[in-house]
Amino acid sequence: MYRIAICDDDREYIGELERMIRESNGGRREICFEEYVSGLDLLKKISGGVDILFLDIQMGGLDGNETAQLLREKNFPGVLVQCSGVYNPTPETIVISPYRYLLKQDPREKTLAVLEEIFEEADKQNQCFVLEGYIHKKEILVKVSDILYVRRYRGGGRIYTKTGRERKNAESMLRIQETLEGLEEKLCSFDFAMPHNSYLINLRYIQDFDIEMGTIILDGETLHISRSRKKDFMERMAKYMKMKYRMGRR
Repeated sequence: MYRIAICDDDREYIGELERMIRESNGGRREICFEEYVSGLDLLKKISGGVDILFLDIQMGGLDGNETAQLLREKNFPGVLVQCSGVYNPTPETIVISPYRYLLKQDPREKTLAVLEEIFEEADKQNQCFVLEGYIHKKEILVKVSDILYVRRYRGGGRIYTKTGRERKNAESMLRIQETLEGLEEKLCSFDFAMPHNSYLINLRYIQDFDIEMGTIILDGETLHISRSRKKDFMERMAKYMKMKYRMGRR
């Protein structure tokens, strides 16, 4: 069951978007909708487990950007899509980091194409990756979308997730025996890249980066881009950003 939330103060648009989502889905997935008419309404009532959130940017009261920032602070796990009549990127864009933007005035065919990509991303995030790793010698199932980065550790790696628990308790850290190079090959299609020989990162969680300084901000932590990896990493990053902000163009 896919839970899809739509937050918009235009009920007519909510209805039209739901019809297009059903058409794009084509009955391939079981879906249910949750409707919210304001950012405050959404924050009060939304619960965990929402797979996709369509969030209007221009709403009265708490606007879409403010609502999205508050959701990010609560580690909203789903695919965030911002909707607007006019695409106007702001400095908050990097922090909010929506997966896509929907322009309300776009032709129906273009919107349907973007919706297909959004479903594909949700499918990707819902996949789990079984790691030959352990906490207290027990194998752990790790959801790909929960991984912030993997650091090289004692011939294998150490997994850091969104919760940050692994950093607080060394005795319960999630370890893998597989090399970072082997893991990179498996996770490259999930938007992972190696900016440094010491770690493999999830591009979706980059909050900021400074090419001149050779640094990345990931979940509030500063990581470094090595000279040997810089060219390849920036190519991967540029490809990821192009896919993310191409506004539905194929």
